[in-house]
Amino acid sequence: MSPNAFLLSNVGTPGTFGYARFIKVEETPYLVLLVLYPGEMMPGDTGAGFLLLHPDGRAMDAVQMRCSTRQALLHPVLIEKQGNDGAQLAVLPSAGLFLKDLEPTVSYRLHQWRKSPREGTAPATGSPERDGICRLKIAGGRFEILSPK
Repeated sequence: MSPNAFLLSNVGTPGTFGYARFIKVEETPYLVLLVLYPGEMMPGDTGAGFLLLHPDGRAMDAVQMRCSTRQALLHPVLIEKQGNDGAQLAVLPSAGLFLKDLEPTVSYRLHQWRKSPREGTAPATGSPERDGICRLKIAGGRFEILSPK
């Protein structure tokens, strides 16, 4: 059984609190935990995040994005077919709770481990191959945030 098949059989399915995938980068098979912080109240916050672990178990990096449930629900996704920017992971917004439609932009708070948090707005688009309010790739044992800049 492949490592990813084992993780799926024992950890759960996408859309739960968290799930894991191995991503091989620069000959290193990193374990990436995709974490969903569901928004359950209106008003409230929703979030999505990623934890990067080295094969020996060391935490290498973490990224978390949050927004108001009045604007969107956030979902961490693994991009199966990388876009031109090389993104491997994305945070996608969706309508939910009391939202019928997404607003054109989402105000967010983005935090990367060992860096200062930042805030801004991003287009609320939902195609992982080319969009998402946050796009990441793994480089040099860390997450590189491709967008938002």
